[in-house]
Amino acid sequence: MSNASHTIRAISDTTPRSENAYADDMPPGQPDRGAAFGALIRDAFTRSGWTQERLVEETGISRSTLSRWMRGHAERPDAEQVRAACLALGIDPRRAAIALGFLTDDDLTGTSGLGITYTTEVAEALEILADPALPSSKREEALSYLRWVRAEARKAGNGGKRSAS
Repeated sequence: MSNASHTIRAISDTTPRSENAYADDMPPGQPDRGAAFGALIRDAFTRSGWTQERLVEETGISRSTLSRWMRGHAERPDAEQVRAACLALGIDPRRAAIALGFLTDDDLTGTSGLGITYTTEVAEALEILADPALPSSKREEALSYLRWVRAEARKAGNGGKRSAS
């Protein structure tokens, strides 16, 4: 092993780390990503009305990991586990990515890879329609209404586009 390896090990072995390693690596003034992610998971879990046992069964994530996340201790969570929790709890995984600091709100409402700009309202509508807790009959009802609104706007002559204000 080289001297550099010994030096790195010595520094890492003696450097105190908090319980939330993310917070140690963040620049001053940045919000605690673990806390934001924990709040997102905790709020969705509370709204779900599920027990921890059910969430463990639905996601395959250990009870201790879920408990740590909900307390705001999300030390570099596994991406597959984050996706599983989001799917089970009806969270848009992009919201988890924002909470963990991998995306910003602008990334959600900016230009997509398809060249389509999503406003905050459109992003919210997509999030609602993608929510697995929404019964398919209600989803179809909402889509039918949106199709009707679009058709009426096109009949009115503006092609369904927003007018300049």
